[in-house]
Amino acid sequence: MLTPKSTTEKLKKPFKLKNVQQQATKKAPANGNDDTAVISPKHQLQYLEKLFSRQKYLTRDERTLLARSLEMTELQIRNWFQNRRYLKRHRANENAKQVKKLDSKKSVRV
Repeated sequence: MLTPKSTTEKLKKPFKLKNVQQQATKKAPANGNDDTAVISPKHQLQYLEKLFSRQKYLTRDERTLLARSLEMTELQIRNWFQNRRYLKRHRANENAKQVKKLDSKKSVRV
């Protein structure tokens, strides 16, 4: 018989999937921190990227349906879209800075 204490101790332990193929792979972030970023399986990323290319924002209902179909949580979907929008803006800013540097170098040489 389980006591309340042993039940709560079991709940505190991290959940592990038995099937290794279903687990998300972990990859160290590029900034060198010890924290790991969880990368979704390839089919999930491909679908999310495809959807993001057509639609940058999701409604609550769309997020719910997408989460169910990809076997992810709504929070994971929301965070993925937020992060992806940030990356897009950040990359666009970096590209604009590089173009500006190249333009300024060209004008100096003339």
